[in-house]
Amino acid sequence: MTKTLKKQKLFKAFLSYVQADRAPAEKLRVILSQRDDVKLVVGDVGDVRGGENWKTKLSRELSSTDLFIVVLSPDALQSPWLLQELGAAWGNCKAIIPVKTRAEVTIPPELD
Repeated sequence: MTKTLKKQKLFKAFLSYVQADRAPAEKLRVILSQRDDVKLVVGDVGDVRGGENWKTKLSRELSSTDLFIVVLSPDALQSPWLLQELGAAWGNCKAIIPVKTRAEVTIPPELD
């Protein structure tokens, strides 16, 4: 008997976080990178090569993703850059998955 495997859809996911949340973001990155159906893009300017415009690179990466995963914490909700990325994801009708770092973090009503 021959098994036929369905081709899985590859989801491109953008992971957004602030530096204060690097540890939980890294745990999430490790978990997601083990999946065969997820290609992860991390919204970290450390990946940008010299001379490359990081705003353009992040915008291009974000626009080509299927999912936007945001690590939410009190620090994240105070970050203009993270909120800008979140707004861009929302404005581009991306599926947004908020991940709370602490139980007391309130998910904004627009994401709930």
